[in-house]
Amino acid sequence: MKEVRSRLKRDFRVQSIGSILQRNLTKAFLSGAQVTEQVLINDLTEKAAYKLEYDKLREYVLAGKRDQLWNVIPASIQTPQEIQAYTERLQRNLNRRDRWVRTLSAMTLEALRGGQDQHRTET
Repeated sequence: MKEVRSRLKRDFRVQSIGSILQRNLTKAFLSGAQVTEQVLINDLTEKAAYKLEYDKLREYVLAGKRDQLWNVIPASIQTPQEIQAYTERLQRNLNRRDRWVRTLSAMTLEALRGGQDQHRTET
C-alpha cells in the first residue's frame, strides 16, 4: 500500500505497473475497494519476513487457493498435482524429435528425482 499511495501522487498508467500484485492492488484501491493492512508479526528481520510470506503463500497454494493470490508465487511452491503434471509432461518430452527438448527434459527429470531423494533422506 505504501507503493500504491506513492503512485497516486503522480501520473501513472496502470498498464505500466510491472508487478501483478501492485497492478491489482492499485486497481482495487482506485475502484474503491477497502484495503486492510495487517501486521502479522512486528520487528521481523527481512529474512524472517520473507520466510513468513513464503510459508503463508505455500499454505494458500496447498489449500487450493492459488487463484486468490496476487503475489508472484515462487516456482518451488507447487501442489502434488502440479508436480505430477509437470513430471508427466517432461516424461512425454523424452519421446520428442527435438534432441534439445529430450536432453533438457531428461536433465530436469533427473534433477527433480534427485531433489525428491534428498527430501526423503532429510525427513
